Amino acid sequence: MADLLEKTRKITSILKRSEEQMQEDLPYNAITRQLADIIHCNACIINSKGRLLGYFMRYKTNNDRVEAFFQDKNFPEEYVQEANLVYETEANLPVTHDLTIFPVYVYYDSLKKTVTTIRSTSFLEAVSIGPRPVTDSSVATTILPNNPSITWNQIVSHIAYPVAFITVTNNVANQSCRVQTASTRKKAQNGYDSLNSGETATFEIKSTDTGTSISLNCALYGGTVTVPMKLNNGTSIIKNGYDYTVTLDYIGGDLDKPASYKAVLTEGVKRDISDSISSL
Repeated sequence: MADLLEKTRKITSILKRSEEQMQEDLPYNAITRQLADIIHCNACIINSKGRLLGYFMRYKTNNDRVEAFFQDKNFPEEYVQEANLVYETEANLPVTHDLTIFPVYVYYDSLKKTVTTIRSTSFLEAVSIGPRPVTDSSVATTILPNNPSITWNQIVSHIAYPVAFITVTNNVANQSCRVQTASTRKKAQNGYDSLNSGETATFEIKSTDTGTSISLNCALYGGTVTVPMKLNNGTSIIKNGYDYTVTLDYIGGDLDKPASYKAVLTEGVKRDISDSISSL
């Protein structure tokens, strides 16, 4: 407890800054250096728009993507949106959490013409490589996993889906629809952000492993009519790694009324990530 109080006093003291220092390019560099030394961590401070105000890397990340954040002095928009929703101190976040600064990975299925997202649950399994042009004679061979003695079961246990998979079929005649979380338009795995009448596509929606209520809807007529997606129990709780299906139907009534349509969300089974990996 005494050690904690001493660290708290140190952190409080370094937050007292002069107006002149705030005009610097990275005004909080000194603060982050001291925070990193006190807490024994890598530290960074960003504003509400994602601009980097200061950082200090006490430990090597072995991750080119993370280091690029600091070189560009800007964090991705999705990360900033998540960070802006944090109102209390968060500690010991798992690697699968959206607020950890580790990359997710996508793979392209040339047969299905879709892109799927997976994420390692342990950044220690990563192999750091830098991109090279195909004409470069120094292109190196990278072997995954990093530990050649690791077993397949160990690999699978360190990989997770950071999203739920929502497959939507649009049965409304002569109208395209788009899938939204609240008012945010989503892109399908095939790269399109709308479904024409009769089309089916799968969307990746960020949730949690235990399930989170997400405001999902199908938007028709340019967004003037929004039809909520609900499970049969009236909720819209979806879980990462699970498949869900939705069929958007016109059930009769005024075309401009959401009640004239239904979009029932049906939960399927949890995906076996080993099937996805073996397809690569």
